[in-house]
Amino acid sequence: MKKLIIALATLLLTTAFAIPSHAVENGEDATGSSFVVPLKVDRGNGVFGCSGALIAPSIVVTAGHCVLDANGLLTKNVYVGLAGSSQSSITLDDKITSVQITSTFSSGAGATVGDDDLAFLTLAKPQVVKVAIVLASEKQVTDMKTSQAALKAIGYGRYGDTSSEVVTFPKSMTGTYSTTTTKYSNSAYMAT
Repeated sequence: MKKLIIALATLLLTTAFAIPSHAVENGEDATGSSFVVPLKVDRGNGVFGCSGALIAPSIVVTAGHCVLDANGLLTKNVYVGLAGSSQSSITLDDKITSVQITSTFSSGAGATVGDDDLAFLTLAKPQVVKVAIVLASEKQVTDMKTSQAALKAIGYGRYGDTSSEVVTFPKSMTGTYSTTTTKYSNSAYMAT
């Protein structure tokens, strides 16, 4: 179980946001997951959904490009639902108190993936962390990539790249670290 949690945290922190897909196609229902949270972001030109990982009772990590407004500027209009819940359950009471983006994040304008594409959200209402999250060290990540370790991606999104139907509950899919390299720093691909 510890390996799965390390791999999941690693996936969420280093790969999930660099996958050139907008879907967990044919994924399995992951409702009730204790660490994946739904996000709604008001970008000034509409409200968009993203996924995040609950890594501490008051801290969620998500993609940096998810917390940019329509002008490519950082927004505080981010709302985080309960872990494993529906995106439709998010209310205005679920607004975060702060957002920190990595200082090396770049190329995220237009809601696209960029280098070091991470943001850390501080929740106004702490959540219960049911399973301890252990973040992988750089060596562990390198070892997992080299061995093409098994990964599990969990998130919200669409049923397929060309589908317009939005998934309101989390879904999961399994795969492995891919040997394909990515042009983004601190990123990797997942093969299914």
